[in-house]
Parts: sequence; structure tokens; C-alpha cells
Amino acid sequence: MPVIDRYKKTFDFLKNPQRYESFCAELKTINAKNQCVTKGELNQLSVKYGLPKSAAFSIASFYGLIKIVEDAKVDDTVLRCCAPACNDNDENFSVSECAHCLGLCDNAPAAIINGKQVTITESGTKEIDKAKILNNKNEKTFLFSPEQCAYYFGRLWDLLLENPDEIISKVSEANLTGRGGAGFPMDKKLETVRNKDGEKIVICNADESEPFVFKDRAIIENNPYSVLSGLILAAHCVGSSEIVIYIRGEYTWQKQILTDTINLFKKEMDEKKLKSFDFRVISGAGAYVCGEETALINSAEGKRGNPEGKPPYPAEAGYRGRPTLLSNVETFAWIFEILDKGIVHAGKRVFSLSGDVKNSGIFESDLNISVNDILKKYGGVSGKKQGFALCGGASGFFIHPENYNLSLSELYQSEAGITSLYFSDDTNTLKDVMLYILRFFADESCGQCIPCFAGYKRIYDMLNDSSRVEQEALAIAESMSASTLCGLGKSVLTPLKSYFKLKKRNSCG
Repeated sequence: MPVIDRYKKTFDFLKNPQRYESFCAELKTINAKNQCVTKGELNQLSVKYGLPKSAAFSIASFYGLIKIVEDAKVDDTVLRCCAPACNDNDENFSVSECAHCLGLCDNAPAAIINGKQVTITESGTKEIDKAKILNNKNEKTFLFSPEQCAYYFGRLWDLLLENPDEIISKVSEANLTGRGGAGFPMDKKLETVRNKDGEKIVICNADESEPFVFKDRAIIENNPYSVLSGLILAAHCVGSSEIVIYIRGEYTWQKQILTDTINLFKKEMDEKKLKSFDFRVISGAGAYVCGEETALINSAEGKRGNPEGKPPYPAEAGYRGRPTLLSNVETFAWIFEILDKGIVHAGKRVFSLSGDVKNSGIFESDLNISVNDILKKYGGVSGKKQGFALCGGASGFFIHPENYNLSLSELYQSEAGITSLYFSDDTNTLKDVMLYILRFFADESCGQCIPCFAGYKRIYDMLNDSSRVEQEALAIAESMSASTLCGLGKSVLTPLKSYFKLKKRNSCG
């Protein structure tokens, strides 16, 4: 292409930011098909969409699942989970690429081979099953008692006739808070976006990349109907017809479940002449930081998933500068359940359970349950348990067995926090798990904030070399928490404090 034409195309690209999305979508399609993208293909895409080569490479290299290679193609791509729950050596996978966590903790040891999620067995591999629901049949659950698909269309027929202000009022009365970890009141988000002028959009954050956490994946597998119904009702509330689901790149089967369910919903809603909604499913490409809302929006626009400062908040100016309602899978599913069942208080949550327990899977409960009761009722564990627990994923906190009699409400001490529990029977692995968490955050840092980028590596080296570093390590963590742009740099303080506390307790005991 002549130089002048190339520059013209580049300027056209800058005037039409949607080309970012088109470039990124085709990039992911090539990578999914071939398990890699050659440098030649990347150059061709940059010419096709008018990007400078440096910009195309910058976007592609940001995402961990996009593998840039020379012109030689690879035969197989094997991603082997190296998280504590999956960290077993296996001769069948001597040639594999290590992934920090694949969100398949209940299928440990797990891997992804050429895009397929598998459990590693003694005889080879088998494709994963739906996440196991651990609630017994006599327990009253909401998200895990799905009706037939037709039921949801009938209820949507009625609920879409309700005044949006009345719906928001019911969500407020039920005290629904965000289930992604921050615990922000959902009615406030709905109200803010509803009251904004301009074209609005609803985005579901299904980029569940926190190690030890797989509850959103499990909800999609077991009850995608409530998720889509909740998204439709949320869009109705804020006055939007456009819904985007941004799903973790490793969740290939779950993306297909959502796509199939969306097609079914569209067909039924057209036949019943219900209000039309435009659904899109966008795959992530292996970047934990894209779980942060501004980073997710940048990624959905086809850019590098770098977090940005706030304000403005997404509800004010998010996707392409539009008012954006953004929350996670479980939160949207609860919107439907609240309106459908008339729930007056949304106190229940979905928990993921993994590690050294008899039963791994998910269960629905309120926060009044103790850790001991969880072990007996859902984990299939009887008798006194040793070791430790990690509550809330990699950014959560460690629990000593002597505190297993406490309720989760006492342990969390707030409405915030991700609901997951990982158990280890071996106290000696505590340091290994803490080092794994530090290594994970260090590798997933986007590099914008030096305290985050350098701080995790520094604390990791300190803990790896010596055990007498508590004050200095906590000082660095507190500095990171105060000076970094997004939640990733702030994530280390809670697990690190609980690690040193538990370490002292073990040495005294």
C-alpha cells in the first residue's frame, strides 16, 4: 500500500474508534482458530484496519492468551493450570504452558488443550462437566433451582410491563449489592445510568479471573436463563436496548452456552413480540486486570485493557463515552430472582468451594453460616480440620482452623468481598500459597503504576529470601494500596496482613 494511502487509512481509523473492536475481534478469531497469530498475520491486520504496526503489536501482546509467533504454526496449545488446587506434576503434559489459574478449580488438575477445557486423569484427559451444586435438594435455593426455559419468557412478559422506577425500588428494598467484590449498591448504579442523558449500554462482567473463584462460571453453566433475564430487566430499567457480555477468554464452553441461550431468547422474544434487545458476547484474551471496570471497557473497545482514573465513572461516561451499567454475572442473575420471587432481602450469595475437601463445587447460602458448617454440609468433611483456609480468592484473607467456628459475616465484617473458600490440610503450604498470590499479581500488573509493577516483585523476593520481613513488606503493600490506580495494586494488603497473622499464630501454637 502506498505510504500516503496508509496514512489516510490510519487517520480514518482514528476518526472511527469502532475499528479497534473490529481489529481485536478478528485478531481473537485467528488466535482461536490457529492457537496463535503469526507476525505476518498481525502485520496484515494492521494494514487492513489502518493501525500503525506498533499499535497492533501493543494491543496483541497485552493479552496472555494471544500467542504471537514467527511464521511457523504450532500444532497444539496446552495451558496447564499451576494454581495450588491444580499443582500436580503429570507426565502427560511435559510440554505445556503454565497458566496461573484457569477458573476450573473444581476440576483439578485442569488444563485447556486447543481451546477445550479438560480435567487431567490417570488415563489422559476428559472434558469438564457442569460445576457441581452442593446444596441438597431440600434446601431452598434461588439461582440453583432453575425453571424450564419457557418460564422465563412468561415472567419477562409480565415484568417488562413494570415501571422501571418500581423495579429499581424493589432492588433497593432487597438491598442487592454487587457480587463481584466491591459490594456497591446495585440500585444506585441503576438509578445513576437511568437518569443520564444519551444512548446507554449494559455490560455484564463475566471476566472471572480471580484465582480460586469460579462461581460466575458455575452460574452460567447451571442457570444462564436468570443471567440473561436479569440483563434484560436491567436494560429495561436504564432505557437501553444494547447488552454486552464480556466473558473470560478461557471460558470457551461457557461462551457457547451463553450464545446458544441468547439465540433461544431472541427467537422466543420475537415470537412473543417482546421488546427487542441487541446482545453481543465479547471474549477476553487472558488479562486479569480486565476484570477492573475501566480496563474491561477499554478491552471491549478493542484497546489494551489498561485501567483508567475515576471519575468519570462508567455510569457517567463508560463504553465509547456512553452511560454504562456494568456489573457481574451473579448480580444480574439476582435482579431477576428478586423481581420473580419477590425477595425482600437478597442476603444469599453463591460460593465456590475447592482444595482439600471431599466435594468441590458451588453452593448458595447467606453469610450467617460458619466455616465448620460449610465443611460438614457442603465439603463432605467430618472431624476437626487442620491447615488453613483462604476466603475470597487471591485478594482475600487466610483463616486459622480455630476460627472455623465463626460465621462468614463475622469474618468478612462487611457486604464486600468475593465469596469463595479454598482449603489446605497442610500448614506448611501457607508460604507457597502466599508466594503464588504475589507471583500472580506481579505477572498480571499492566505496568502503568510503578509501585504495583515493582512492589509485587519486591515483596515476593523478600518473602522468598527471608521470613523476618513483616514490617517492611507491609509498608510496601500499604504504599502500593495508597498510590496505585486500580484495585490490582491494592489487592495484596489484605492477604499479606492475614498471612503474617496466621504465621505468628502457627509458630506460637
